[in-house]
Amino acid sequence: MSRSGQPPDLKKYMDKQLQIKLNASRMIVGYTSGRMVKLSWLKEFFSRCPDNDPIEVFEQHTRAYLIYLVGSTIFSTTTRNKAPVTYLSLFENFVRCGQYAWGSAALSFLYRALGNASLRTQRTISGCLTLLQCWSYFHINVGQPKLNLDMVMNDRFPFVLRWKGEQSGPTANRDVVFYQKALDSLKPCDVEWLPYRNMDNMVIPNHIKSTLILGRSKTMLICFDKAERHLPNRCLRQYGMLQSITDDVEQWERKSRGVDGGVDLSGKMESELTEWMDRQLHIVNGDEGVDESVYMDWYMRNRECCIFLCLADLQLLRCYSSMILPSQDFVHLKNYQTFEMK
Repeated sequence: MSRSGQPPDLKKYMDKQLQIKLNASRMIVGYTSGRMVKLSWLKEFFSRCPDNDPIEVFEQHTRAYLIYLVGSTIFSTTTRNKAPVTYLSLFENFVRCGQYAWGSAALSFLYRALGNASLRTQRTISGCLTLLQCWSYFHINVGQPKLNLDMVMNDRFPFVLRWKGEQSGPTANRDVVFYQKALDSLKPCDVEWLPYRNMDNMVIPNHIKSTLILGRSKTMLICFDKAERHLPNRCLRQYGMLQSITDDVEQWERKSRGVDGGVDLSGKMESELTEWMDRQLHIVNGDEGVDESVYMDWYMRNRECCIFLCLADLQLLRCYSSMILPSQDFVHLKNYQTFEMK
């Protein structure tokens, strides 16, 4: 807190504490990818804004809040208390930031986090775990909370409102080992492949309903330097289609492309960006003539080298996320290094 009793200027704080400077064009210079801002600091100094402050101060507090919001939810890190200051660039223009494909970016971030969490050396996980948890409620009968019967009888949007926070059974002995054993013992009949089939689609807002088909797009999902493949062709059952034997996943180099200031990711990620921009041309359709028993025979023979199908099929999260957030272009990444904090 400053001597005047006012919260410190966020831009000045970035300049002083994180060595971020702005040139004449207000571009970040001298920035490295490890620069983070503490969420607790944002909450402490920007949680309240006096009513008589000028509009510039309101915008400053709004940007601080939005960094806190995405840094603690869809882009949460393993530290749980820090967010990259590069997120400032997303909120330079409040109108434009509402047009980004936040759902796709959140999935890209979560896919990468799940891959990292599967490593024996990794002890923590990041990303939008609330989204993963909601997905599991609909698909797996492990750890489900109680149903809100009023919401079940009268669907409301978003559909996750049908679940209460309370667990559906005693939880005294439900530790990590309990859930590990429960997940390991799951059978195909324990998985709900089409949880949304009997829900009233009329409650879904039209501007969201019109984008749901993009959940079947075989494309790249991008979040800054993270690019992950979205492969609905490998989980057609979850779209009410028959599953056939799929081709091997095309190999690509999953590397850290860096998000340092002044770097134009459109050059480093040209192929990924092109695939994303053409996503409407790659909608996966099922084949009604497929003999699914051939696929099941293949799967049972190869399951030792396959990821457990239900958890591997996180691609359905793409549909669910588009039911929460608009699926519009998530920043072209060309000028992401620009931000303005008044």
